[in-house]
Amino acid sequence: MARGRPVVGLGLIDRIPAPRAARRRVRLVLATVVGRLSVAEACAQLGVRRSRFHALRQQVLRGALEAASTRPRGRPRARVDEAPTVRALRDRIVDLELALRTTQLRSEIALTMPFLLDRLGRKKKARSAPGPSAARARRPGRARAEERAR
Repeated sequence: MARGRPVVGLGLIDRIPAPRAARRRVRLVLATVVGRLSVAEACAQLGVRRSRFHALRQQVLRGALEAASTRPRGRPRARVDEAPTVRALRDRIVDLELALRTTQLRSEIALTMPFLLDRLGRKKKARSAPGPSAARARRPGRARAEERAR
């Protein structure tokens, strides 16, 4: 006589709280994996074709593997939702850092290539139309003659 608990086998599935139809499907899939039931018999009991049964078996086995995969130890970190003001401040910081970098690049360009700013950024002073005073300033001899004539 064997000691210990009796081997329950596929009966373990019946102890899991789940819908009855789901437990039945898993029991039939595992019975085909273990070799107690053929695929044709399982398909007949489930009322599905072979292709659907194979897809169901893959789904069950993937779920089992995912559940058995290793995970990091300990309690998962709780996500702390930020307040709207904190989120707005973080966005503002990103915008200001971008503006700072843009300004730094502009000043670097201005120091290394000032001729670019003369062409693009600054407008040249508009020259005024020559008036009577400008004409006198150009011809000093004539302006003196005109002053003597007065």
